[in-house]
Amino acid sequence: MKFIYKVILFVLILFVVDRSLGYYLDRKYEVNTCDYMNGRFNAFIKHENVDTLFIGSSRVLHMIVPELLGSKTKNLAFQKKHIYHNIILIDLLKEKKKLPKKLLVLNFDLDDLYLESENDLLNQLNSLSYYYHKNDLAKKLIDRNGYQEKIKFLSELYRYNGDGWKLISYPITGNCVTYREDGYFPLLPSQKDSIRLAQSLIEQEDLYKFDKINQAVVGVLDYLVELCKNENIDLKIINGPYYDLPSEFIKAGKYMKNYCDKKGVYFVDFNDCQIQGLEDITLWYDNMHLNDNGAKIYTKHVKKHFLQTQPL
Repeated sequence: MKFIYKVILFVLILFVVDRSLGYYLDRKYEVNTCDYMNGRFNAFIKHENVDTLFIGSSRVLHMIVPELLGSKTKNLAFQKKHIYHNIILIDLLKEKKKLPKKLLVLNFDLDDLYLESENDLLNQLNSLSYYYHKNDLAKKLIDRNGYQEKIKFLSELYRYNGDGWKLISYPITGNCVTYREDGYFPLLPSQKDSIRLAQSLIEQEDLYKFDKINQAVVGVLDYLVELCKNENIDLKIINGPYYDLPSEFIKAGKYMKNYCDKKGVYFVDFNDCQIQGLEDITLWYDNMHLNDNGAKIYTKHVKKHFLQTQPL
């Protein structure tokens, strides 16, 4: 009987510690506006609503220059964060009434379409674990990892994925990196760009070998289309330029075009456009990212292209 009491006491102490530390980290998380533990997202929602918002991965973060598109335009983009992550962000913006007033532009990375990318897409959701019990879509997508997620998330601390210490130690040490308020992070040109580009062209030959379409991704795209329709927001889906577009992406691009045509959504693959100047190798950081000089040329082209359908 004593053993049972000890077990009960241990479980009770564990529960109290978990809940107490979880509550403490929640408060730290919610006020953080530095570039760790989603502080940049917290910083974004503290500002007034923008008219036009670009969302995507590093191909928005480093390639769309909002100041060239107007004062009411911003980026909300993160390194190596793709469609599952970004659709949750959009859903959170809806809940917090921070969606753009006019136009939402999603840069859709074409490899997300393929079932082979599923594990990567799910792993990217670790940074959004805080919202597991706060957002239905976040819970639904995270649960795609397996039934064990429901058990793991019984712990309040599990939501911090071992990174909760940053919320305590970084403020103490003054570690608070911030991005530009408009969300753009330039890749400054350097002599290493051409070497990096050449290497990425070699690596991509074996990098992309895809087959089946991921219907779950199609499902979240359906959700996005419906959300923007209900919120009376114009949705545009784009694919930013590559120096040399991987052949596997050509098939995915055709699929996206057909999908958007059926849904009545504006879609443009800028790899199908002749963007004057981007043939210059010195404008590329690697095969899928432009450096700051190239990003300015690309952004001006985006503005010119969009002005044909809707002012930014």
